[in-house]
Amino acid sequence: MKRSLEIGERIKGRRGTYEIQDRLEAGGFAKPWIATTDDGERVCIKHPNFDSGMLTGRDPISESVFVQYFDQEREILSSLQSKGGHENVVDFIESFTVDDLPVIVVELVEGRDGYEEVRDNGNMNPETVRTIGIGLSAAAQFIHRNEHINRDLKPENFILRGADTPVLVDFNTARGFDPDKDPEELDGSMTTIQGKFKPPEVKDPSHTDFRQGPWSDVYSIGKVLLYLLVGSVPDKKHGLDPRDFVDCPDYLAGIIRTATQEDYADRYQNAQTLKLVLENKWVKPPKTAELVRQETGEHLSIQPGDTIGNKRGAAPATIRVSNPDGPEDETPISSVQIEFDIDADGN
Repeated sequence: MKRSLEIGERIKGRRGTYEIQDRLEAGGFAKPWIATTDDGERVCIKHPNFDSGMLTGRDPISESVFVQYFDQEREILSSLQSKGGHENVVDFIESFTVDDLPVIVVELVEGRDGYEEVRDNGNMNPETVRTIGIGLSAAAQFIHRNEHINRDLKPENFILRGADTPVLVDFNTARGFDPDKDPEELDGSMTTIQGKFKPPEVKDPSHTDFRQGPWSDVYSIGKVLLYLLVGSVPDKKHGLDPRDFVDCPDYLAGIIRTATQEDYADRYQNAQTLKLVLENKWVKPPKTAELVRQETGEHLSIQPGDTIGNKRGAAPATIRVSNPDGPEDETPISSVQIEFDIDADGN
């Protein structure tokens, strides 16, 4: 199998021929390149990064895992594009193989990532941070609605288009709905992934009994906002208050503290709620409703953006219930059946 592309190489996809022009800074699991189409359009082409030090380090990762993560990214980006795409998510163009080397073609988002912006220009003002947070929450909301969770939201994985419009460009560790797996089995198979922006249920083996879901991406967005405000993020600390480091409006400090709580039940439960509190400069979530299951008497508190799905569904449903009229192991066609929202009057 071919191991890497080269500058000057011309490769043929289903939509035309691409000429490799330059290397972009390599990510962890994927190696990105700048290429041009026959019409002169600049695009980004990625393939598994077989030159990564993660293959030869102290705890090496097998090449098959690199390919697995790459395939996951391809499938999720293609799925999201088929749903219409989103302004805060990189556009997927096509995928194919070059001498058995899998490649993905996506839009080339011009700009610097969140890490580079803070590294070169220092921490950001609260209003810019709020605007970026709204964009990241909107992207996460779109991803969750389409039955995926990102699990790797961090400054290096979004590029700023202009001053404050984030575009998510990395989906290597994202996961989606699998109707053939039990949710607890699925969560256990998600493994742990290290990183200071990841919530404990994703990175800490002692928290793998916590279910991963939309609240996991909420945590990461909260840590990203803290980083943009402060310029650094303490690892293995939760519920941090940015006012301990910089001047910050009380509402934004409260949002970040809530989003980054260790226990997922204490966070905003979904990205839509996070987006609403950022847009309105609230700390507490908007109005909640209460549902009562007639069969069991169980009370369910509902926030805007919450979703109800079959208990056999995977992570994106924030509330999961069993089917009282069918077998417990019934395979659902979707992890989400109902989504709740508020109207223009906040009701």
